[in-house]
Amino acid sequence: MKIIGLKGEANAYILRRFDGVMLVDPSCNYEEIVEKISGLKLWGILLTHAHKNHISLIGRFNCPVYLHKDDYFLFIDDSLNGFKDSESKREYDLNRLDLKLVDDDTKLEFVDKRVEVIHTPGHTKGSVCYYYDGKLYTGDTLTIKGAGFSKRKSHSDYQLKKSVKMLYERFSVNTIVCPGHGKDTTLLEIRQKNEKVRKILKEE
Repeated sequence: MKIIGLKGEANAYILRRFDGVMLVDPSCNYEEIVEKISGLKLWGILLTHAHKNHISLIGRFNCPVYLHKDDYFLFIDDSLNGFKDSESKREYDLNRLDLKLVDDDTKLEFVDKRVEVIHTPGHTKGSVCYYYDGKLYTGDTLTIKGAGFSKRKSHSDYQLKKSVKMLYERFSVNTIVCPGHGKDTTLLEIRQKNEKVRKILKEE
């Protein structure tokens, strides 16, 4: 289930299995999220990376928060993650979060299934995609209009290109992509419509 991000904020997603849910990148529309998960067990929050516009609401939920270990220092440094220059300051207390650091290819238990963590560095050092139930939740790594190129210090063009190539090698082109911004799509449609991605895939 998708919660469309407000201007500048990320899309949030609700993964559901029976009476269990997990949230991906909750950053806006708090009331809508609460309404949709009412009466369900919240298993955790999955962060694709540690930029402010993907993590703003994490302190409002009482559950584990999963983040790749390579984004930890970005997560705690407000001068890098976007909170310092934002009108909306960080709401959560770092010391009170149930933060769980994941590693490459971690598999997270979710009711009777697992959510697969796929490390896709580039947009940030610890950017990840989550694969669950045939869908790939890509954050800013891959969208229909672009790949996660950035001028921020945590970015690496070289790593991002490797990550994009890896996703296309690992998954079918018919895989559904649920990005951090924009509409849901497939790897095939991204390749057809995204010139940056086509260029990356052609590079040796």
